[in-house]
Amino acid sequence: MSIIATTGAIVMAGASIPYITAVRSGDARPRMVSWAVWTLLAGIMAASALSEGQVPSALLSAVTFVGCCMIVGFGWRTRTRGLTLLDKVCLVGTALGVVALIVLKDPFVATVIALVVDAIAFVPTLVHAWRQPYEESLACFSLSMLGGGLALLAAAMTEGTLMGMLYPAYALLFNGAVALVIMVGRFPLFGGYRSNPEEV
Repeated sequence: MSIIATTGAIVMAGASIPYITAVRSGDARPRMVSWAVWTLLAGIMAASALSEGQVPSALLSAVTFVGCCMIVGFGWRTRTRGLTLLDKVCLVGTALGVVALIVLKDPFVATVIALVVDAIAFVPTLVHAWRQPYEESLACFSLSMLGGGLALLAAAMTEGTLMGMLYPAYALLFNGAVALVIMVGRFPLFGGYRSNPEEV
C-alpha cells in the first residue's frame, strides 16, 4: 500500500475529530439521516472494494465507516430534531437503493448504487450547511475532501480500476461541495450571508 493511500486514510480518519469535538461542545448539529446512511453505505462499500482487491478505496471506506459511527453516537444528543419532507424523501430513496444492493450481486453495480444513495443522503446536510453554516464543521468536510483526493491519486498511480476510483472521486467531489457551501455562508470573501451567532 502506497504512502499516499496511507496518508489519505489518516487524513480521512482525522476528519472525524473536529466534527466530534464540535458535536460534543454543541457547536455542530448533525443531520442524522445523512450520517446514519453514510455509516451503512461506507461499510458496504468497504466490503465491496476489498472483495475486488481495491485496497486504497477499501481503506478509505473503512475509515469513513468508523468515523461516521462515532459521529452518530456522539451526535444523537445535539442532532437536529424531527424529520423534514426532504429527510423522508431521502430515506425512501435510501431504502430503494439498499433493496437494489441486496438484489444485485455485481460489485461494480452495487458500488454505483451505493454512491447514488450516498449522494441522496448528502442532500439534507448540504441544505443544512447552506441554511446554518455554523452548525456544520468546515474542518471535517475539508479534510474529508483532501483524504478523498489523496486516495484517488493513490488509486490512479497504482492503475486502480474504475470501481476502485469511484468512491475516492465521489468523496473528493461531495465533501468539497459541502465545504464550499459552508465557506460561502461564513466568509465575506465568498459572499458570506450568515454571522456567527456567538458574535451577535
